[in-house]
Amino acid sequence: MSGMTDGQQLRNAQWGKVSRLFKPAMIISAALAASAETLYRIGVYPRAIFEAGSADARTWLYVALMYLIAFPVLFLRMRRLLAGYPMPWNPPLKRWLLGAFSLVLCSGMIMLPVIVLTVGGSAAGRGKGLYQLFTGSLFGTFLVGTVLAYAAALGAWLLFIGTPKLLFPKPGSR
Repeated sequence: MSGMTDGQQLRNAQWGKVSRLFKPAMIISAALAASAETLYRIGVYPRAIFEAGSADARTWLYVALMYLIAFPVLFLRMRRLLAGYPMPWNPPLKRWLLGAFSLVLCSGMIMLPVIVLTVGGSAAGRGKGLYQLFTGSLFGTFLVGTVLAYAAALGAWLLFIGTPKLLFPKPGSR
């Protein structure tokens, strides 16, 4: 690729591998949506926990399974694919500004499935549409859940692995 340094080419190649993780995320999400539906139909779940809110208990089961299974699997796979990731050099002020933004945005990405379920019912416009798609059908749970699981795992990598590398670069990495 013309005009790209070796570091940029390596970063692009690594992120390309991470983007291909979306297909396994879809497979995991389909299995989790089917599992949540099965658990819901046979009633093998703590009803006091999952039926306390106004959201669909099946969707809460999906989110619980997502955080227990899909989230760690995707996070660990991303961690392995991005091992040795060459973080671009930035001046100290920019690094700390990016770190502060990362703390806020990535924390939200990680918690987004719970946020959608807790406040989605009272949201307006697209937020309510996303909530209705997520809770309205098994297919919607699969679709929205795939994106939310992938985003949560990516947000976790950015927050716990990428941001420390950005804030505290190794000496001589400039």
